[in-house]
Amino acid sequence: MTSFLIAITWGGIQFPWDSWHTLVPLLLGIVGVGATVAWENWGAKSPFLRLAIFRNPSAIAAYICAGIQGIVVSLISPPT
Repeated sequence: MTSFLIAITWGGIQFPWDSWHTLVPLLLGIVGVGATVAWENWGAKSPFLRLAIFRNPSAIAAYICAGIQGIVVSLISPPT
């Protein structure tokens, strides 16, 4: 997740979005998050992340609203 967030932070500000400085951490982060979700779903005997919370309609609505709020706040007060 850290690799993904670094790429999102760097993209368009420190480096162009199509730069390898942005794309490599972005792709590694996506692969890492995917591997973690796959391991938690099928491999772990005692998962630290219960994927059942993502199947609850109330939780899904809360995650969507939190994401929209983050986007709106970033558009209203862009970083300087």
